[in-house]
Amino acid sequence: MSRNVLVALTLVGCSEVNLSNLAEGNDGIAPKIEVTPNFLDYGMVEDGAEVVRTFTVKNVGGAPLTVDDVTLDAPASYTILTDITAVLLDPEGTIDVDVAFTPLLEGENVGKALVLSDDPGSPETPVDLLGSSTAPMLIIDPNPLDFGSTAVSCETSADVYLVNVGLETLVIDRIDFGSSDGAMTLTDPNVLPIALDPGLSTFVTVNFIPTTVSSSAATLTVTSNDPRGPQVADQTGRGEYGANNLDVFDKPVDPPVDLLFAVDQSCSMDGHAAELSAAFDSFITQINTVTAGWRIGVATKDSGCFNSGFIEATTPNYQQVFGDAVALGSDINPNYLFTEKLFKVVDNALQEDGGGGCNAGFLRAGSMLHIIFVSDETEQSGTNWNTWLNGYLGYVTDPALLKISSIVDINQACGDGSGPGGYDDIALSTGGLVLNVCNSNWANYTDDLAALTLQGLDEYVLTDTPDQGSIVVTVDGQQWVTGWHYDAATNAIVFDEELPEGAHIEVEYGALICAN
Repeated sequence: MSRNVLVALTLVGCSEVNLSNLAEGNDGIAPKIEVTPNFLDYGMVEDGAEVVRTFTVKNVGGAPLTVDDVTLDAPASYTILTDITAVLLDPEGTIDVDVAFTPLLEGENVGKALVLSDDPGSPETPVDLLGSSTAPMLIIDPNPLDFGSTAVSCETSADVYLVNVGLETLVIDRIDFGSSDGAMTLTDPNVLPIALDPGLSTFVTVNFIPTTVSSSAATLTVTSNDPRGPQVADQTGRGEYGANNLDVFDKPVDPPVDLLFAVDQSCSMDGHAAELSAAFDSFITQINTVTAGWRIGVATKDSGCFNSGFIEATTPNYQQVFGDAVALGSDINPNYLFTEKLFKVVDNALQEDGGGGCNAGFLRAGSMLHIIFVSDETEQSGTNWNTWLNGYLGYVTDPALLKISSIVDINQACGDGSGPGGYDDIALSTGGLVLNVCNSNWANYTDDLAALTLQGLDEYVLTDTPDQGSIVVTVDGQQWVTGWHYDAATNAIVFDEELPEGAHIEVEYGALICAN
């Protein structure tokens, strides 16, 4: 044999030895795993039942085989029953592994059992698992439910469906709901228990009314015969303002105040008209401390046309003019058919303001309108006071600018004893005063009538309804923490301290506006 051939044979021999060392033990013999069967089919399994299948692990190699563990890459429906952690199998040795299937998922449950060993050629040997469930299965849809942003104080709702996607009847016997802050509530039209055949569903409704600018959360828990146990769904949402508003006002110099006196001219009223005339000085003095922009009309006639036109601060000897106006017609005129129907007289007076009527130009846009009825007998216009009030509101730019007061027989004690007959109701509905005309002391309260008239001058009606906690008021650039309050009835900022003329007012707030 030549030297070259010998070298070649030697190299080949060395190569074979090295390969054997990589694949076999020191003695040249390796363990080898065999798993049979490599597929376990559990078939269709009923709700609550357990089916066990077995596969065998065998060492078909020439050296001992160490089985380190059996793990699952499978749904929770499967469970390894046999503990074979760190089992040593001699050649031809075997061990059986039991795997249980209890259906927890609807339909097919597919997975694998993985046998981990020191077989160098197959350290993870798979066994395929397949089982099908006939159990009921509850799905809550949607889950989670996110309302997103919803305007504070506004309601939005969404249906949440409870669906049986299993193959047996689902029986729901309990529905629980919990909200983190009470902003979410549940409307449940169902009567428990609820039986749903496969493929059928029912629903509940989640309602969301945020009360603050913040996040809200709720949890719906449904208990049934679903083998997985109670199912939980989450609901979330956030309250936001419908708008962030900045309303700006400037207090006018000599703000306009329109006063309309309607005076009953029946004979029994002669003394009361005189009292009204005498009390006028105190009344108008109080008005003059705040504004010279007042205007007065006195209506006694059926037509509503003012006696002496309208009286202003520039009217010469206006106190005497007012006294004459309220007494005009005290010797009852046969043509005064409405003298005890002052609701109608005022309505006519207001109508005469427009279209070139006898009272044209009396009312001013944005002006405070204070109507004062004076009568010792019941109101006899024949229509409910609400109807007349609705008509009067059409003459002001905002309901907060209308006040009505009544000086009337509140105790059926004078005149013909018939009482107020609606004069008191219409006054109280606007926050006005009701004074007793039968008691001459009523004239001592004319300052209160004046103060009520002026009250609206420092009221500023907001564009939208605010979240009261969000209101920030500044006057001439300075924030006012006190000295004002919010009046929900008129949706207005009311200043408790007198503002200087020309004051610049800014009101910033979160608006409670709901989407259409």
